[in-house]
Amino acid sequence: MKYLTAMALVGGFALSACNNNDLAYVPLYVPTPEYDEDSMSCAFSSTSDPAIDIRLDVSQDRILDMLTVVENRLDPVTVELGGMNSGQNIKIPRTITPLRFDFRWECESTGFQGGVGPIYLPAFTSSIDSPFCLDTRSNVTGKIEGFDVVPASGEPVGPGEQGLVKFTPVPAQLGQAFYDFFRVAELSQACCDEVGGDCDDVASGSGAQCTALQQAFDALAGPSQLSSKLPGDVQRYRGFSTFVNSGAAYPMRMSGFIEGVMPNGDLITSSRFIRQIELCGGGCKDGGPATRCLARSFVPPTSGP
Repeated sequence: MKYLTAMALVGGFALSACNNNDLAYVPLYVPTPEYDEDSMSCAFSSTSDPAIDIRLDVSQDRILDMLTVVENRLDPVTVELGGMNSGQNIKIPRTITPLRFDFRWECESTGFQGGVGPIYLPAFTSSIDSPFCLDTRSNVTGKIEGFDVVPASGEPVGPGEQGLVKFTPVPAQLGQAFYDFFRVAELSQACCDEVGGDCDDVASGSGAQCTALQQAFDALAGPSQLSSKLPGDVQRYRGFSTFVNSGAAYPMRMSGFIEGVMPNGDLITSSRFIRQIELCGGGCKDGGPATRCLARSFVPPTSGP
């Protein structure tokens, strides 16, 4: 929606104006929180410096929240009344309140340097052979199946002001799937080691590690969808053992748009928000205050008294 850029008298009042809603809502950066070591409390501010690294170690935490500083770049609109009320001005509310975050997961290109390829999460894709994420810069035509729409919250932000928007891109179910994925990767390597180091020989594997791998395959993809005796299945996940208890992390990108609403009911879609998240299955290097404040464990709800 576009507004006039000059004062115009229409039907007894004048509208003074502003700009294009398509450019109105801009995510800027994830702020670094003030973190109190003693109380382990976090305080985020829209005036804080940008956070550098955000990591999710799924061996410890299953949920990742996200906060971003947003800016409302709409101009104020003033209505000048005519007739008996001539000379009186009324400001039209132009705040934006966040509603939801619509996004997809992309694999970061550096994740391909070791030849490990994209992450596969069968519970979140249409088939066991469909990747959860793709590197859109190296595969521009591939289909990304790792996408979601999650609620977003935050205080209304007025024209020319900045505020905070919060959402949860990694809920407990997805965090558990990431954990199962890295567990499969670790056991895939262990199963290959158990049969002498050559994954082509896993068809003969019957030891404890290969048996545990089949159980992990069933947890990740459902019963009998993947087999610890098929070299192709084992090799697909084996390379990701690099990111388990090694200090290394697999980089991914969240890429999407925040949708907000104005007081008159108009929906506003932000410019694109992109943020890299580093994943690992144990032993991630400390991600600093942002990681400590945004990553959290899953506490199952109690069944009641």
